This record gives sequence, structure tokens and C-alpha cells, in this order.
Amino acid sequence: MSAVERLDAAVIDLAEAGRPVPCTGRPEWTSDRTEDAEFAAYHCRCCELIELCAAAAVELDAHGGVWGGAWRRLPTTRRRAS
Repeated sequence: MSAVERLDAAVIDLAEAGRPVPCTGRPEWTSDRTEDAEFAAYHCRCCELIELCAAAAVELDAHGGVWGGAWRRLPTTRRRAS
């Protein structure tokens, strides 16, 4: 089973046990704003799935959002001078 599949199953299991992960239903985890990403990364620290979430991000090569306590920023493009 992949890290993504294990993460999905674990999130569901915790929710069913009445222990939702901090990112559930929160826009801060997918925001482009620095303040939101800092908030999300801070709150990831108490999540028991932080390592599995980070592994899923690597597996997905995720760009954007907070995964496993780290902000995975979208790559920026630079304009060439004319």
C-alpha cells in the first residue's frame, strides 16, 4: 500500500474515532499566504500522521500546500529581461 493510500485510510480511521486531523476542512493548508502556511505548519506538529503525511507528499511530488508540517511552495517562474 502506498503512503498516499495509508494516509487516506488513517485520516478516515481517526475521523471515525472522533480524532480528526488538524487539516481537515481547513483552508490554511492549501493557501498561498505565508501567514496561513505558518499557521498550518505549526498545527501539524501535534498530528500523529505528520510523518506519513510527509511521505505522501514526497510520493506525490506535491507542490503547494502544507504537508507533514512543511510548506511545499509552488515553483516560481522568473521572467526573462527583455
